[in-house]
Amino acid sequence: MDLFEKKVNRLNTNSVKWDLQTHQYGKDNLLPFGIADSDYETPKEVTKALINRVKQGVFGYTFVSEEYRETVCKWHQRRYHYEISKEMIITVPKVLNGIATAIRQFTNENDDVIISPPVYPPFSNLIIKNKRNLIPNRLINKDEVYTFDYIDLENHFKRGAKMYILCNPHNPVGRVFKKEEIKKIVELCKKYDVFLVADEIHCDLILDGYEFYSAGHFFDDYEKIIVCTAPSKTFNMAGLRCSNIIIKNEKIRDEFLGYIENHSLKGANLLALTAAEAAYKCDYWVDAQRKHLLKNFNFAEKYFKKYAPQASFAKPEGTYLLWLNLQFLGLTSAELIKELADYGIALNSGCDYCNDYDGYLRMNIACPTAQLEEGLKRIVSYLNSKK
Repeated sequence: MDLFEKKVNRLNTNSVKWDLQTHQYGKDNLLPFGIADSDYETPKEVTKALINRVKQGVFGYTFVSEEYRETVCKWHQRRYHYEISKEMIITVPKVLNGIATAIRQFTNENDDVIISPPVYPPFSNLIIKNKRNLIPNRLINKDEVYTFDYIDLENHFKRGAKMYILCNPHNPVGRVFKKEEIKKIVELCKKYDVFLVADEIHCDLILDGYEFYSAGHFFDDYEKIIVCTAPSKTFNMAGLRCSNIIIKNEKIRDEFLGYIENHSLKGANLLALTAAEAAYKCDYWVDAQRKHLLKNFNFAEKYFKKYAPQASFAKPEGTYLLWLNLQFLGLTSAELIKELADYGIALNSGCDYCNDYDGYLRMNIACPTAQLEEGLKRIVSYLNSKK
């Protein structure tokens, strides 16, 4: 059987995606396509490594081993085609821990921090809750093709912005930005002495025909770059909590380390490290998953064209996310979410990613194709009820 077509029952596992959302909506037959984790099993090598470690029976204090760091370095060289050294790796539980640390350590209260919406909502929350000024540099949307607005971005830099948070591959629109696009961002950051924090958590999930280009390729060109990665999206292990923050400049790295040590954020638990080290040797599984995601994206595209051609979405280049445009209905995202739940499907509201995207929804397709088909049937059934 295809690695990604096996149906896995995730109910009654304290799953945020399945159990919590079912409780929130009060629907027993709800199919969740919102929360960004996968509905297939992690690689068997990861499960085996965890079982072997648990059998040892002692779970005392654990450090991040040299073997783990070496595995991460080899993964970067093999998959992203640039080299990092072991000392550049800082392990924390979550990518958001790394981004929050960067905001607090390298900007001050009331400094301007820029994001490019529609984008992952916790970026905004971190900026606002840490008393920085949230500055939107909206992506240009031309017929569901999204690009950077460099003129607007440079104007914000000229006015003194201190940090730019890049999401690449982009959540939710699915862009995998080209080398030239990333280079332009780095050049602007360097010109105006702006910290660049790159969230690259989806970087392994690239569709055929596209190539991921990490901001880390420019470490030698500009010192104020922080790259945030994790195995969580790639290998469906978000619940284990293990992320890697990559910083080349020694002074910046020491300041970052000082902050996380002072706030007890350093490291990851022993099972997370065990799982991550095993996962970073499973290239075959990632390559197979990418083919499965492409199959699912193509299936969704054909399904919508056949049964709901008025719906549109950004053509994904990476991630496992569909950015679905249902604005033709003239409803708010909140109304769509509520009404779709009555048809047994849960999606994410577009307004969470940017107020300009009322009527958009985010859909996670990292699941067996049969499950995706059932979700699409429910969406189309809902759309047909609006005719």
